Parts: sequence; structure tokens; C-alpha cells
Amino acid sequence: MYSIQTEAHILGKYLIGQPISDDLAQRYQTAINKLDTTLNPSEEKLWKKCLNSPTFLSYIDSGLALADAFSKIRFRIYIMFCILETTPEYAKEFLPRKRSAWYFLQLGFEMAIAAFKGITGLIIIKLFFNARND
Repeated sequence: MYSIQTEAHILGKYLIGQPISDDLAQRYQTAINKLDTTLNPSEEKLWKKCLNSPTFLSYIDSGLALADAFSKIRFRIYIMFCILETTPEYAKEFLPRKRSAWYFLQLGFEMAIAAFKGITGLIIIKLFFNARND
């Protein structure tokens, strides 16, 4: 099993695409220890898969958005999201910025990828891990 600090580094990389500081990982660990983030057995199985193969994280996250938006896995992702969003070093990643007209084309492409990941993640969750809403 991974430490909570390692989990934090994996989530940070997933959310902003770059390594995070140990200080932010410590903040994540503090939040996890204070909040109820206990995973049920199905979620635990999915979470281990995500941590062992972070490529699956975006699929599982997208699938859970459709199947169980209030799962403890997504709760953990949101904890890290909130930490990053409120940290001056990374806040710019979450703020609006000027875009070119081509951005709408890129946005459409990214929406298609998101739909694919959501459907694929839902299939992974339902078929391979038999995870259900509790």
C-alpha cells in the first residue's frame, strides 16, 4: 500500500501535470487524517489500481463522475484539487486565461476525449471491478 504522501504526489501530478512539493503532500495527509475518506472494498480495489497505474486515474475519475460522483475516491481527488487551487504557486493553473479562436476547436476535441474517458471508465468500473454505489 502506498503512503498518503505518495498518493498526494500521484494526485498532484494527475491534476496539474507536474510534481508537487512535499509541503503540499503534507497538507493532503493532514486533510486525509482529519476527514472521513475511508474507502469501501470496491473503492479500495479501484484506488489501488489507480495508484499502481496512474494512467487509469483519469478513466476511473471520469467513470466515477458518471457512476458515483460522491465516491470517496473523488473526494480524495477533490481534497488535492482544493489544496492546489488555493496555493499561490499553482492557483494560475485554475484561473481563466485569454484564449485564441482555435481554443474552441481544442475544447471540442477535449470534450470528446472526456466523453470517451467517462464511458471507458464506467465500463472499467462496472465490468472489471464490479464497483457499485453503496
